[in-house]
Amino acid sequence: MKIVLFLLGCLLLRPAFAHEGHDHGEAPKPPPTADAAPRFEAASEEFELAGVLRGHALTLYLDHYASNAPVAKARLEMEVGKQKLMARESEAGVYLLDLGNMLAGAKPGRHGLVFTIQAGDTLDLLTANLEIPAPKAPPAGAGTFDWRRLGWAGLALPLLWVWRRRSGRKDHD
Repeated sequence: MKIVLFLLGCLLLRPAFAHEGHDHGEAPKPPPTADAAPRFEAASEEFELAGVLRGHALTLYLDHYASNAPVAKARLEMEVGKQKLMARESEAGVYLLDLGNMLAGAKPGRHGLVFTIQAGDTLDLLTANLEIPAPKAPPAGAGTFDWRRLGWAGLALPLLWVWRRRSGRKDHD
C-alpha cells in the first residue's frame, strides 16, 4: 500500500526538467503593483509641488523649482470645487492634508485641484489633476479550479485500479 501512495504522490507532482542551455525566452514582466497610489505634479517658475494620495490623506512635497530645496514654513491651501483645506507641515517641505470624508463620495476619474502657496513674500497659484482610479476587478482566473491537477489524478486512478486488479489475481493463483 505504501508503494501505491508513493506512486500516486509522484503522479500528482509536476515534473521539472531543466538542463544547461535550456532557455524559455525572456521571463514575463511582473504586473504593475496594485498599491500604486494616485499622484500628481505641478510646477511654476517658483515652486514644484508633488502629491501622493494614500487612503484619506494627501501628502504634498513642496520644493523651490530652481534649486529643488524643500520649502519650509509655507502656507499651503488646496481648493477642490467649493471646498478649501489648509495643509499642515509635518517636516521641512512635506505637508499633509486630511481629506476626511471628502473622498468618500468622490467618483473615479480626474479631479481638478487648485493650490495657493505663500512662502515668505512669494505668492503662487498651482493647478493639478488627481486621477482616482476605478475599483479593480479581481484578476481573471481568481478562484478557479486547476484542472491540470485533476488530469493527473484522472490518469493515476485508472492505473491504480489496473494495478490492484492484477495484484489481486496473483494472490488467487
